[in-house]
Amino acid sequence: MADRLPRLHLRLRERNPDERPGRPARLNQTAMGAGADPAPIVKSQVVPTHENSIVILGAGMSGGVAARTLREEGYDGRIVLIGHEPTPPFGRPPLSKSYLRGEETLAGWMVVPEQWYEDNRVVRVHATAARVDADTHQVHLKEGGPVPFDRLLITTGGVNRTLEVPGADLPGVHQLRTVAESDAIKQDATRGARAVVVGMGFIGSEVAASLIQMGVQVTAVLPGASPLESVLGPEVGQVMAGIHRDAGVELFSSDHVVRFEGAHRIERAITRQGRRLACDFAVVSVGIRPAVDALASSGVSVDN
Repeated sequence: MADRLPRLHLRLRERNPDERPGRPARLNQTAMGAGADPAPIVKSQVVPTHENSIVILGAGMSGGVAARTLREEGYDGRIVLIGHEPTPPFGRPPLSKSYLRGEETLAGWMVVPEQWYEDNRVVRVHATAARVDADTHQVHLKEGGPVPFDRLLITTGGVNRTLEVPGADLPGVHQLRTVAESDAIKQDATRGARAVVVGMGFIGSEVAASLIQMGVQVTAVLPGASPLESVLGPEVGQVMAGIHRDAGVELFSSDHVVRFEGAHRIERAITRQGRRLACDFAVVSVGIRPAVDALASSGVSVDN
C-alpha cells in the first residue's frame, strides 16, 4: 500500500528579486512505483477581483499573525480579516488569568496595535461567516453581503462546547472564550460570591484558581477523578487536585451537572449524584470543537 502513496520532492531556493512577493514556489509531484507522470498544478478559473485578494476567515491570534506575516513577507495585495469579535486579534491566555483578575489589560497581548491594520491596508470586518462558497470564491456573511476572494485562509479556531442541560441559558451561567465573556464573569465574581465551575480542564482549572484569588467561594464539578487527568495523566491530576483543594476549591469528581435552577437567574446546580450546589454564578468549561459551521456545504473536508 505504501507504494501507492504520493511523494513530494521539495527544493529550497533563493527568491528571485524580480519574482512577485508572496507567490509560492511550484512543487513537482510524482507518484511512486508505477512511474506515473507528475500531477498537473491546477490553476483557479475564477476571474480575480480588481486586485489580488486574500481573505482571512477568523480574527484570532492565527488570523492576526497571518495578516502581519503577509505584509512582512512583501505581499501587497488586498487583505480582508473577518472575525465575529470586535477586539483586534490577541492572545487569549489572560482571559482566564491576569485579565480576569483585573491585573492587566490586553494591550500587551495584541498581535499588533490596532492602528497597524489601517496603516497596512488590512480591512477588518466585524461579522460572522454564514457560508463559504468555494466555487464562486465568496464568503457569505450573516450581517451583510458576500466578500469575494482569490485566496481564502481559514483560521477560525474553535468554539466552546455547550452544556445541553435545562437552565443552561439562565443569566449567570457563563462560558469563557471572548473578552465580553471574561468581563461578564469578572462582574459576577465579587468577593464572597459562590461559583460553580463545570469541568476542570485547562480553562476550568485556570478560572477556578483565579476566582479563589479574587475571594470567590469555588465548587468544581468534574467527570473524571481529578483535574486535567485526561490530558496530563492520573498522577499529575492528583497533584493538581491537591493544589486546588489546598487553595480552597471544593472538588466533586466523577459527577456531572444535569441542570441549573433559579427563578430569574442561576441559584443552584444539580448534579447526577443528587448534589444541590447553591451558587451565584457558574462557569461552564467542557471543551471546544472546531469552528467549521460556515464550511458545512463548501466542499472543504472538515471530518478530521
